[in-house]
Amino acid sequence: MSKTGRSEFRYEPLNPSYSSFRLAILRKGSKTAPIRVQLVHTTLNQLPVFEALSYTWGLPKPVRPIALNGKRFEIGENLWHALANLRSVTTDRNLWIDALCINQGDSPEALQERSIQVKEMMRTIYSRAETVLVWLGPEHLSSQRKFGVLEASARKEDLRTPSSNSFSLFSFKRFKSRNESLQKSNVGINVLQNHHNHGNTADERELCGRPYWQRVWVIQEIGTAENLHVCWGKNVEPWESFFNRIHTAHPPNSEWALKLDRHRQHRFNDSHNLLFNLVETYRDSQCQDPRDKIYGMMGLARDTFNSNLKVDYEKALFEVYGDVINFHYTSKTDSLYVRRSLIHISQLVQSVLRRSSEDQELNKANGKHLRDWHEDSDISKGRNLEAMGILAGKITDLGPCYHDLLADTRASNSWRTVLARVPGQHRPKLFETFEQFLEALIGLEQGKGFSVHTKTYPVNTNGDIQSDQTTKFFSGLRSSSHGMQCPSSQPRIALTNSYDIGLVPGNSQIGDLVVQFENSEVVAVVRNLLSLPNCLVGRAVLSNQATVRNSNDRSPFRVLPGPSGTKGALGETFKVSMDLLTLSRMTT
Repeated sequence: MSKTGRSEFRYEPLNPSYSSFRLAILRKGSKTAPIRVQLVHTTLNQLPVFEALSYTWGLPKPVRPIALNGKRFEIGENLWHALANLRSVTTDRNLWIDALCINQGDSPEALQERSIQVKEMMRTIYSRAETVLVWLGPEHLSSQRKFGVLEASARKEDLRTPSSNSFSLFSFKRFKSRNESLQKSNVGINVLQNHHNHGNTADERELCGRPYWQRVWVIQEIGTAENLHVCWGKNVEPWESFFNRIHTAHPPNSEWALKLDRHRQHRFNDSHNLLFNLVETYRDSQCQDPRDKIYGMMGLARDTFNSNLKVDYEKALFEVYGDVINFHYTSKTDSLYVRRSLIHISQLVQSVLRRSSEDQELNKANGKHLRDWHEDSDISKGRNLEAMGILAGKITDLGPCYHDLLADTRASNSWRTVLARVPGQHRPKLFETFEQFLEALIGLEQGKGFSVHTKTYPVNTNGDIQSDQTTKFFSGLRSSSHGMQCPSSQPRIALTNSYDIGLVPGNSQIGDLVVQFENSEVVAVVRNLLSLPNCLVGRAVLSNQATVRNSNDRSPFRVLPGPSGTKGALGETFKVSMDLLTLSRMTT
């Protein structure tokens, strides 16, 4: 794009006082002619007639040049193929294309423009477009044999070109009337169905396997569009017709495409179009900028329309995380839901914002500058957050360190002696659980794909526990550490009064409370101090939690609290207070 250094075009700033945006006029031309595009500024109140392109950017290289306002401008190969195939020989075409119509540079001015266009304009642009063109990519030989006849039918019905020969302004009444007449025409659709009756699912499988369906931004583009046409090569097909075939053939790789079709069918469902529902549903969608996992949903999320959550591409990832947590904490009227779901929401947001190594390499190759996840204590100041937890038990016995347990048979035998003192009805299950737990830890050391996460925090970390019955619950329980010592930096095995085995931070003490959270594998160890505020000791792992697991089958340790607030073994609920920085570390 313009930031590659080999583009001569320079953007003129948009008018910030109006709902202004750019349109790209794709100039007519022969198949072999250079691609020429003219960028023009317009506003929503001018009611421009245009089509919007929905596509995937693809890899940053190779690039191909076009002429943009007479200047050399480099674009990605997939966009180049889209322009080459959508271009008419006889008629200019008015398009909105994000890579061209939004300044994608890294300057402060470009980032500010991008933030405004994404937050305030994109939803409206796609909803007002005469047609949204879903570009799947170039023609495929198998598709050409089956669907090649559609091009002539589409051209005959003028499905692919607007009626104007240059940039023009019409009332919505005119182009909506034209849209309705196009939808009534079944020419091309019938031709496609006749060919489909004699075909197989090979073409549907190939089309459903294309990268387009997994892109973050298409969720908003498809969800807000009034009229959609699916395009590949020179082929054009209405969305409804295309998915009638996909539903009939149901190729094995159609999950992503069908998910988007279901989303479009339920796009007016308020409960579906809430920010965290959308983020969770599409958490595995692909994008180059991890912030788009949040920003790409805001055009659809009804609970963000008038919220204090802003799109800002100048912010680092931890700042975006803080903004989203603040939105969750302040925008809901149900305070109980906010506290119960805080840990789960924090995990969800971090999981989509923290970039994989593949994302980092892609952004590096694309010339993007994204600050890594740098925890900022200044951002965390003044944000005291409460999470509602479930009391899962109290530490009654502390055993050897994690590494001693694996390396020293005396340590493991000593722990078996501890388990032998447990009341008889619980003893068989505890021994079985310990052996499975030990096997999982050995698998971790041998690199078999197990994962263990324990974290220790400074003992003065705020972790206010509110529970009137804590003393009553644990009075008279036998506790012992059996003389076992462990460095505070190493996790150690522990037993709770609810007969759970787990790994806890090395500085845990007998009497510390174990807390679980709804819809989350996070387990916290909290210290109940008599004369001082209670404190969060760290994060632990219980044998019935998913954080000790085999990455292939995730067994035998996968029991999560249910969405309706299913309680743990002891079941008492109470609040845990922490700042934003502690929350982020607890839920990493």
